[in-house]
Amino acid sequence: MFPITPAPTQYVLPRPFISMQGQVHKSGVVNTMTTLNVPNNTVEVLVQALTQNISYTLDGSTPTASYGFRLTAGNDPIRIQMAPTTTLKFISETAGAILEWEYGQ
Repeated sequence: MFPITPAPTQYVLPRPFISMQGQVHKSGVVNTMTTLNVPNNTVEVLVQALTQNISYTLDGSTPTASYGFRLTAGNDPIRIQMAPTTTLKFISETAGAILEWEYGQ
């Protein structure tokens, strides 16, 4: 009999660390469509919905309560990778949404 050897372990390498710059920004003005003015050297943006769900788009189109990606209030923040053509627009699905974001270099 041959000794049983375990299958090779697969390791998932963490994403490279991206240092977030500046302070966390909060906006309570996502009841109307809000466009983030992202600095040119930004690699990614960390975003989170704090009080109500928020819809967002990446291509500059206008999000609505039924169109776009959803940030669910209370979920962990997500990182959005930036490209030269990325234009982030946000709107609350119901009144009173607060968006929190921070830029990463």
